[in-house]
Amino acid sequence: MKTWVVRLLTLWAFNVIVLLVMGQVVAVGWAAPWAALLLTIATVWLRPAMRRFFQRRAAGSVHKRTKVGEKILQLGIVLLVALIVWIAVVLLSGVNTSGWISWWVFPPIILAIAWMVWDAIAARVEAKGQELYVKALGGPASPEPTRPRRDHP
Repeated sequence: MKTWVVRLLTLWAFNVIVLLVMGQVVAVGWAAPWAALLLTIATVWLRPAMRRFFQRRAAGSVHKRTKVGEKILQLGIVLLVALIVWIAVVLLSGVNTSGWISWWVFPPIILAIAWMVWDAIAARVEAKGQELYVKALGGPASPEPTRPRRDHP
Protein backbone atom coordinates (compact mmCIF):
# COMPACT_ATOMS: atom_id res chain seq x y z
CA MET A 1 0.00 0.00 0.00
CA LYS A 2 2.82 2.37 0.88
CA THR A 3 4.25 2.02 -2.63
CA TRP A 4 0.93 3.03 -4.24
CA VAL A 5 0.63 6.05 -1.96
CA VAL A 6 4.11 7.22 -2.92
CA ARG A 7 3.49 6.54 -6.61
CA LEU A 8 0.20 8.45 -6.65
CA LEU A 9 1.54 11.39 -4.61
CA THR A 10 4.64 11.80 -6.77
CA LEU A 11 2.58 11.55 -9.94
CA TRP A 12 0.09 14.07 -8.54
CA ALA A 13 2.94 16.53 -7.75
CA PHE A 14 4.34 16.01 -11.25
CA ASN A 15 0.91 16.63 -12.76
CA VAL A 16 0.52 19.87 -10.77
CA ILE A 17 3.78 21.04 -12.32
CA VAL A 18 2.64 19.96 -15.79
CA LEU A 19 -0.65 21.83 -15.36
CA LEU A 20 1.13 24.95 -14.14
CA VAL A 21 3.37 24.80 -17.21
CA MET A 22 0.26 24.21 -19.28
CA GLY A 23 -1.22 27.27 -17.58
CA GLN A 24 0.74 29.34 -20.05
CA VAL A 25 -1.66 28.09 -22.74
CA VAL A 26 -4.94 27.50 -20.87
CA ALA A 27 -6.30 29.08 -17.70
CA VAL A 28 -5.62 26.45 -15.05
CA GLY A 29 -5.37 28.75 -12.01
CA TRP A 30 -6.56 27.40 -8.68
CA ALA A 31 -8.07 24.37 -10.39
CA ALA A 32 -4.56 22.89 -10.74
CA PRO A 33 -4.66 20.64 -7.63
CA TRP A 34 -8.10 19.21 -8.51
CA ALA A 35 -7.24 18.91 -12.20
CA ALA A 36 -3.95 17.21 -11.22
CA LEU A 37 -5.88 14.69 -9.13
CA LEU A 38 -8.15 13.93 -12.10
CA LEU A 39 -5.13 13.76 -14.39
CA THR A 40 -3.39 11.38 -11.99
CA ILE A 41 -6.39 9.08 -11.86
CA ALA A 42 -6.72 9.18 -15.65
CA THR A 43 -2.99 8.55 -16.11
CA VAL A 44 -2.92 5.55 -13.79
CA TRP A 45 -6.17 3.81 -14.77
CA LEU A 46 -7.74 5.32 -17.88
CA ARG A 47 -4.65 5.86 -20.04
CA PRO A 48 -3.45 2.21 -20.04
CA ALA A 49 -6.94 0.88 -20.75
CA MET A 50 -7.53 3.26 -23.65
CA ARG A 51 -4.08 2.65 -25.09
CA ARG A 52 -4.59 -1.14 -25.02
CA PHE A 53 -8.01 -0.70 -26.66
CA PHE A 54 -6.66 1.41 -29.53
CA GLN A 55 -3.62 -0.83 -30.01
CA ARG A 56 -5.83 -3.94 -30.23
CA ARG A 57 -7.99 -2.17 -32.82
CA ALA A 58 -4.89 -1.27 -34.85
CA ALA A 59 -3.28 -4.71 -34.54
CA GLY A 60 -5.47 -6.19 -37.26
CA SER A 61 -3.77 -4.20 -40.00
CA VAL A 62 -0.20 -4.27 -38.70
CA HIS A 63 0.97 -6.32 -41.70
CA LYS A 64 -0.17 -3.54 -44.08
CA ARG A 65 1.98 -0.81 -42.47
CA THR A 66 5.63 0.06 -42.86
CA LYS A 67 7.86 0.73 -39.85
CA VAL A 68 7.37 4.45 -40.32
CA GLY A 69 3.64 3.97 -40.63
CA GLU A 70 3.61 1.96 -37.41
CA LYS A 71 5.54 4.68 -35.56
CA ILE A 72 3.12 7.33 -36.86
CA LEU A 73 0.17 5.19 -35.79
CA GLN A 74 1.62 4.71 -32.29
CA LEU A 75 2.20 8.47 -32.00
CA GLY A 76 -1.38 9.04 -33.15
CA ILE A 77 -2.65 6.64 -30.47
CA VAL A 78 -0.67 8.45 -27.77
CA LEU A 79 -2.02 11.82 -28.92
CA LEU A 80 -5.59 10.51 -29.16
CA VAL A 81 -5.38 9.10 -25.63
CA ALA A 82 -3.91 12.41 -24.42
CA LEU A 83 -6.76 14.30 -26.09
CA ILE A 84 -9.39 12.08 -24.46
CA VAL A 85 -7.72 12.41 -21.05
CA TRP A 86 -7.50 16.18 -21.51
CA ILE A 87 -11.18 16.45 -22.43
CA ALA A 88 -12.10 14.44 -19.31
CA VAL A 89 -9.94 16.70 -17.11
CA VAL A 90 -11.46 19.86 -18.60
CA LEU A 91 -15.03 18.62 -18.25
CA LEU A 92 -14.58 17.47 -14.65
CA SER A 93 -12.44 20.34 -13.32
CA GLY A 94 -12.47 24.11 -13.28
CA VAL A 95 -9.92 24.50 -16.06
CA ASN A 96 -11.00 27.24 -18.46
CA THR A 97 -10.23 26.79 -22.12
CA SER A 98 -10.72 29.22 -24.91
CA GLY A 99 -9.65 29.06 -28.49
CA TRP A 100 -9.44 26.08 -30.76
CA ILE A 101 -5.66 25.65 -30.86
CA SER A 102 -5.11 26.26 -27.15
CA TRP A 103 -7.88 23.82 -26.24
CA TRP A 104 -7.50 21.01 -28.77
CA VAL A 105 -3.86 21.05 -29.91
CA PHE A 106 -1.37 22.21 -27.28
CA PRO A 107 -2.60 20.48 -24.10
CA PRO A 108 -2.63 16.94 -25.56
CA ILE A 109 0.85 17.49 -27.01
CA ILE A 110 2.09 18.79 -23.65
CA LEU A 111 0.46 15.80 -21.92
CA ALA A 112 2.10 13.33 -24.31
CA ILE A 113 5.50 14.94 -23.73
CA ALA A 114 4.89 14.96 -19.96
CA TRP A 115 4.04 11.24 -20.05
CA MET A 116 7.32 10.54 -21.88
CA VAL A 117 9.22 12.54 -19.26
CA TRP A 118 7.36 10.81 -16.42
CA ASP A 119 8.08 7.37 -17.87
CA ALA A 120 11.78 8.30 -18.05
CA ILE A 121 12.09 9.65 -14.48
CA ALA A 122 9.38 7.77 -12.58
CA ALA A 123 11.64 5.27 -10.84
CA ARG A 124 13.97 7.95 -9.48
CA VAL A 125 11.17 10.27 -8.41
CA GLU A 126 9.29 7.43 -6.71
CA ALA A 127 12.48 6.32 -4.89
CA LYS A 128 12.98 9.85 -3.56
CA GLY A 129 9.29 10.05 -2.66
CA GLN A 130 9.58 6.74 -0.81
CA GLU A 131 12.52 8.10 1.16
CA LEU A 132 10.60 11.26 2.09
CA TYR A 133 7.52 9.19 3.00
CA VAL A 134 9.53 7.01 5.37
CA LYS A 135 11.20 10.07 6.93
CA ALA A 136 7.82 11.74 7.43
CA LEU A 137 6.54 8.71 9.30
CA GLY A 138 9.58 8.73 11.58
CA GLY A 139 11.22 5.59 10.26
CA PRO A 140 14.80 5.20 9.12
CA ALA A 141 15.61 7.09 5.93
CA SER A 142 16.98 4.04 4.19
CA PRO A 143 17.63 0.56 5.50
CA GLU A 144 21.28 -0.38 5.90
CA PRO A 145 22.39 -3.09 3.51
CA THR A 146 23.17 -6.36 5.21
CA ARG A 147 26.59 -7.86 4.74
CA PRO A 148 27.44 -11.51 5.10
CA ARG A 149 29.29 -12.24 8.34
CA ARG A 150 32.81 -13.52 8.21
CA ASP A 151 33.69 -15.70 11.13
CA HIS A 152 37.26 -16.32 10.05
CA PRO A 153 39.81 -14.08 8.33
